[in-house]
Amino acid sequence: SNDRRKHLRHQARSRANQREQKTKRCQVNRFDAMIHTAARAALRRQQTDGSMPAGHNGLYGDPETPARNTAHWIVTFSYCLTQLGDTTFSSPLERALEYLTKNSLRPKNATFICRTNPNKDQSNGLIGQAWIIEGLVVGGRAINHQKSLMLARTLIDLHPFEPRMKCWRIVHPDGSYANIDRTFNHQLWFAACASLLTDHRSARHEVRKFLDNLSDKRMFAILPSGRIVHALNPFPHPELIIDFSRRGINSIVNTAIPPSPTTGGAGSDHSKRVKSKTFLRAVGYQAFNLYAFAILRDQFPEHAFWNSLRLRQAVRYIESNEFTAALDRNPFGLPYNPIGFEAPYIAEHFPHWLRKPKKLVYSLLEQQLEQHWDPEQAMLSKNTHDSETLTARIYELTRCVPRQIATTSRVMN
Repeated sequence: SNDRRKHLRHQARSRANQREQKTKRCQVNRFDAMIHTAARAALRRQQTDGSMPAGHNGLYGDPETPARNTAHWIVTFSYCLTQLGDTTFSSPLERALEYLTKNSLRPKNATFICRTNPNKDQSNGLIGQAWIIEGLVVGGRAINHQKSLMLARTLIDLHPFEPRMKCWRIVHPDGSYANIDRTFNHQLWFAACASLLTDHRSARHEVRKFLDNLSDKRMFAILPSGRIVHALNPFPHPELIIDFSRRGINSIVNTAIPPSPTTGGAGSDHSKRVKSKTFLRAVGYQAFNLYAFAILRDQFPEHAFWNSLRLRQAVRYIESNEFTAALDRNPFGLPYNPIGFEAPYIAEHFPHWLRKPKKLVYSLLEQQLEQHWDPEQAMLSKNTHDSETLTARIYELTRCVPRQIATTSRVMN
């Protein structure tokens, strides 16, 4: 009878839902267990002053102060405390925040000293300060650490917002101003992290102007493939570029006009090497950019930019054959930028622009863990130039919803 068939279909759906919910619970436990295990192992590496071990920015080899990795671990410790309910992390989290709020890395009460390479700015442009702001805001809210929240506001306010280009200038640790940061992902991440301080009206007003300006191709440029151009185009306002380095112009030109990945570009062997490196770098940073866009979409969900054709092309690029092929042995990819941890958050926010978001997430997460996760050390210490920094970046996984990841990865067991 019809009633009998309806009853059987209802029972089948019910059993299927139960299996799905059980699978989701296992996946949540598995991902949370990995994050928790890595964080517990990291506690043993925390210094008496509250800092976490410094890295050297991966393949760039720039010695860093503990500021960056401490900020990253603050986000993970906050997750373990507030989402996993492990109160063991309360004291280490507070000590890490106290470390950042002391003046040891801000001797002039300006920006943080993030790296010590004498040939580069110590603040690490905008991105160095953005990561610290992120940790201060997330950790400050987790345990109501007001000094951290006040310092985050101070760091944002230190950076002048250029009204014509609608982006921010670099501020050195001595308080002096430099040029605008010409790297697009630095501007994007500074906007994303500044937006986290939701009660800072003037900062959010600047971030909204930044988003408004992304319709300008000089700010947010992509190639026909969808690959995001690494550098801003400063030429409409050359007076804003105060201090070109010896490689400044060449770097911008080589980045803004990338070659075909198959040809490597025309010209000398040196040109081919530079352009090939530029291509690999842009591929490696694609998901990093999209992750910051996802943060901004959380904060400004109604903004018109989320209907942008160029953003849609950029999102779709991470499913392209070019992107997949260029990740193979790419030093700017999984060994440096944890694309496997970035993909879930991207897929969660832009699923309508991806053909097979679950398959994409599964593939990238599997690659990330199989190539780099060492369960004995509870670190991402395999096949990487900088295990401390790559492991600290496990924090990027805490923003996604693990139960939406369809995987049965054996590497986390």
